[in-house]
Amino acid sequence: MGLFSKNKKTESNIPSRVQKLADNGGLPLTTEIPSRKPGEKLDRFYEKDPCLTLGNTEGLQTGSILQVRRDGILATILGKDIAQLENPRHRQRVNDYFDKSGVYSSVDARVVAIEGEHLYCNLGFYVSENS
Repeated sequence: MGLFSKNKKTESNIPSRVQKLADNGGLPLTTEIPSRKPGEKLDRFYEKDPCLTLGNTEGLQTGSILQVRRDGILATILGKDIAQLENPRHRQRVNDYFDKSGVYSSVDARVVAIEGEHLYCNLGFYVSENS
């Protein structure tokens, strides 16, 4: 084997967009927000939180995990904006997560349903067990 023959990326081993969505970032497809992550406890939980669809929801499945961004924007694991939380209090809580990192240690969003121009997700806010 030559010096530069390490695993080269070829068209055949680069995952497609559909494969990345199906893989769900290596996380299990479930709509339940776990009650505990390592070193964290669930502090707040919102079930079937309505979100206005901003982008194409093709490829999303029930249980898919979405990234939670500032102002309540939800994005796929590929970084594409999909929806925004409709409830202003929940959007403010997400902003608190970004502005006051000492309040929450992480936020999870999982797809529950996609109906027309709305996406519904379970939203969980976690705090460190040490706080």
